[in-house]
Amino acid sequence: MKFIILLGGFSGFALSFLAGLAAGNDPLKVLIQACLACLAGALLFRWFGQLCVRHLRAARADRSSTTAGPDEPSSEPQPKTAQEPIQSI
Repeated sequence: MKFIILLGGFSGFALSFLAGLAAGNDPLKVLIQACLACLAGALLFRWFGQLCVRHLRAARADRSSTTAGPDEPSSEPQPKTAQEPIQSI
């Protein structure tokens, strides 16, 4: 999670800093805006990372709850090994 937060902070800072310099703004103003963008990027990446982890854990829990144990028969239909020929009308 630390890497995701660092990546978000760096990308927010870099994008804001380069965009501000390209627009021709005052360097001090650009630096202050880039610092705020660093914080915003870190928080957004943290939120998105937690969202992804939460959904991955839920998917893993759903998959493990739907798989049948060795004593229980599987409720999913087994794939056919040979296909039946298509009959024409």
